[in-house]
Amino acid sequence: MQRNGGQRGRNTPIIFVLGGGIASGAAILALLFSILRTVAPGDDAVAAMLAPRIVDIAILTGVLVLLVTGMCLHALRPATGSGGHVRRLFRQADRAAAPTQPARGIGDDDVTDAARAGRQQLDAEIRCGLINGEFDVAYQPICHATTHEVEAVEALVRWPRRPDGELGPDAFIGAADSSGIIHRLGLFVLQRACSDMADLEAVRLHVNISPVQFRHPEFEAQVQSILDETGFPAHRLELEITERHILENAERARAVIMSLAARGIGFALDDFGAGVSGIGHLQRFGLRRVKIDRALVATIGSDPQAGALLTGAISIAHALSLSVVAEGVETEDQEKLLRLVGCDLLQGYRFGRPAYFGDIAGRLGGAANDRQVAAQA
Repeated sequence: MQRNGGQRGRNTPIIFVLGGGIASGAAILALLFSILRTVAPGDDAVAAMLAPRIVDIAILTGVLVLLVTGMCLHALRPATGSGGHVRRLFRQADRAAAPTQPARGIGDDDVTDAARAGRQQLDAEIRCGLINGEFDVAYQPICHATTHEVEAVEALVRWPRRPDGELGPDAFIGAADSSGIIHRLGLFVLQRACSDMADLEAVRLHVNISPVQFRHPEFEAQVQSILDETGFPAHRLELEITERHILENAERARAVIMSLAARGIGFALDDFGAGVSGIGHLQRFGLRRVKIDRALVATIGSDPQAGALLTGAISIAHALSLSVVAEGVETEDQEKLLRLVGCDLLQGYRFGRPAYFGDIAGRLGGAANDRQVAAQA
């Protein structure tokens, strides 16, 4: 059978890429190079065209893709200067796997391809960044509302050594979460933070936990392994999760919390006040603390309804014997109002911006020593 002057070969290689991610990028690359040799042996032009796209193809996830080189023979050849043939071929496989998707308008494919390519590139950069030591952890103080003593820090991931320039967390956390790499990134933060903070007694450590981590079947064992390796005391660790994440899988959440709490680890409910209607479900989870949603803090001085909601949220938390942290505190007026309505701890630029361990260790060490002296007096 002839098609565009090409003869389909009898030995047609096939690639199966299973949904949920690619187990081995190296295996995919090997198959891709095998196709190159089959389709156009010795053709440097084809290899040159595909080289920039190898990583994009290797990290495609979520669909079952079937490629037959009878299609590749046509799709892999350059035409009119376009370099999108490989991505279009994968897009056609996407559509075959999900034929009920609604029709899209002219030009939507290119927009979707560009967005997908951007996500894939960022995901690849994150994976390489973890391997190459490009990430770091910054710490923001959490202070006593009355004395301003540093009682804890929150560990926050940063990407300062990215080759193309630093990216803020808002630019990459979402991509890491959607691709699943957030689990490895979160374990990196926990490992580094526990290692940094191990010798600073009397200062607690707060670490955010993503839903991907929380659902991982080995999460509890991984946390315990990090504590064992770093020597960080379990009673000084608090893991922060959101109400939505708890209620999405309440039984799994309760099992994880109970398991880690039995080892001395505490849990704090993040963004408290954004979903107060579900607070009744949280009485059985054994939480230690809640963190007031920063959106409420930002409007406390200007919106009477926000002030009333904040007061009610704090009252509910105290009724459940939960300590209350307000985050996003930036001004003296906010500090005074939050202290007046009963917040126990305050966090925000008012008390210190996130800083790397080398820049904040002196302050934390002094706070820990002061508390030890006070406890011995």
